[in-house]
Amino acid sequence: MKSTKSGKAMQLRQGQQGLTLVELMIAMTLGIILTYGITEIYINSKQTYRTQDGLSRMQESARFALDFISRDIRSTGFVGCGNLSDVTANVVTTTPALGIYDLSNVLLGYQNTGTQNWSPTLPAAVTNAVDDTDVITTTGAGRCTTVLTGDMADSSANVTIATTNACGFQQNDVVLISNCSTADVFRITNDPGSSGTLVHGGLATAYTTTTATEVMSYTSNSYYIRNDATSGLPSLYVLDNSQATGGNNPIALIEGVENMQLQYGVDTNNDGVPEQYSDANSVADWTQVVAVRITLLMRTIENVDGPAYTFNVGGTNKQYAAGPLRKEFVTTVQIRNRGL
Repeated sequence: MKSTKSGKAMQLRQGQQGLTLVELMIAMTLGIILTYGITEIYINSKQTYRTQDGLSRMQESARFALDFISRDIRSTGFVGCGNLSDVTANVVTTTPALGIYDLSNVLLGYQNTGTQNWSPTLPAAVTNAVDDTDVITTTGAGRCTTVLTGDMADSSANVTIATTNACGFQQNDVVLISNCSTADVFRITNDPGSSGTLVHGGLATAYTTTTATEVMSYTSNSYYIRNDATSGLPSLYVLDNSQATGGNNPIALIEGVENMQLQYGVDTNNDGVPEQYSDANSVADWTQVVAVRITLLMRTIENVDGPAYTFNVGGTNKQYAAGPLRKEFVTTVQIRNRGL
């Protein structure tokens, strides 16, 4: 009897080893389903992360780009303590010429009217601008100001400032000198260093210390969209019109700015409030422009399976292919020196 029981136990143990084909197929199916589910969760999580990261970067880039352009537009035409409309302004002829510094048109816009055609004609230094995008040039005093420390004997005498040269003026820099009623824009022809002496080509008047004369940095920048030479991505570029092109001029500010559209608020009754917003090629008198509406079309740097996008370009819909996510950012900027 003992032997018989042992034999039956052994047979039972042997019968429980291994799986049937049906059991194996069921196990494999469940494993595949679980693996597929985990993979889908991972892929969806990664896609969500890429999308959110792309959107975050795009929004940050848009804020930076709008802030940079808005700051220059807001201070366009600033000539110190006086309003540009009340100041007699003069641009000193020098080499290289300061042709872009037309103080009657401190703000100029350019509307694309066809393949590499803009109205008005683009400055020669603005090259490779992307079609169907707008260009804007702003001109005004910079953010560094110092004072005249000695009276000029005549209009050809040197301009003297503190020897500390707090603004760090260098040879070939463009500066503005203003006393609230008269202003001159000139290029420094010497190396001022810490001498406190700025040499020029002759001003319109002899400035004195008793007339609240300020000496300020002065800039003219052109903003436009251009494809980056390295990445090929559309980017917001800025050109310093006071310096020769090449090297870091122009310089790419922000990648992923696919389009920039600008409309100009025109004040026709001189009350400081725009009666209409027009494209650049419809503005008859740039001195009447008191505000600028900026629309930037931003895109993510990477393709994140975004849909195709339709963008209004001067009243015509422009189609952008699917791949990156895109979003429009709009702001309106008042020109402070026209609204005073």
